[in-house]
Amino acid sequence: GSGREDSSAAVRALEEQVSTLSKDNFYYKQSCANLKRRLREAAAEADRDREALEKATARASQLEAQLVNYKAFVGSTSGAAQVRVSRQELRALTPEDVQALRSSRGQPPG
Repeated sequence: GSGREDSSAAVRALEEQVSTLSKDNFYYKQSCANLKRRLREAAAEADRDREALEKATARASQLEAQLVNYKAFVGSTSGAAQVRVSRQELRALTPEDVQALRSSRGQPPG
C-alpha cells in the first residue's frame, strides 16, 4: 500500500521537477545563444563604426593639411589678401562676372 503510493507520488513529483528544470534549461540555452549572437552583431557593428570613424578622421586631417597649404599659397600669391565677408554680403556671380574674372586671368571664356 500506502508506502508504495507515497513513493509513486514522490517519483511523479520528481519527474515533474525534472521536466520543469529541463524546460528551464532549454529556455536558458536558447537565451544564451541569442545573446551571444546579438553580442557578435554589436561587436561587428562597433568595428564598422570604428573603421568609418578612422577613415573620417584621416580625411579630416587631409582636408586640414590642404587648407593650410591653400592658405599658405593664397598668402604668398602677390596681390592676394584674405578678405572676410559675411554671408549677408555675399552675392552670386553673374555670367558677366565670371567672364571678367577669366579674362583678367588669361583663361579662355567658357
